[in-house]
Amino acid sequence: MSDVHNVIIIGSGPAGLILANELHESMSICVLEGGGLRKTEFHDSLRNLDCRRGFPIKTNSREFRYGGASNTWAGLSRPLDAIDFENR
Repeated sequence: MSDVHNVIIIGSGPAGLILANELHESMSICVLEGGGLRKTEFHDSLRNLDCRRGFPIKTNSREFRYGGASNTWAGLSRPLDAIDFENR
């Protein structure tokens, strides 16, 4: 491992880990995660936000631990609809 990375990915959620997996053979990657391997009371407290603009963020939609929000939804997601493939 080098001291210099080509890419630093913030968060080890599904998107971050997919990106790291795709890039790791061609460049040096660093994944930064704010939590640990297990759920803790401290990291759960970080989910409480004061959202003053835009859409409110549901506290159960974020996880500060390895795997990110995939720990909440366990990999389940809705299948794509036909409209998802249309030009808009």
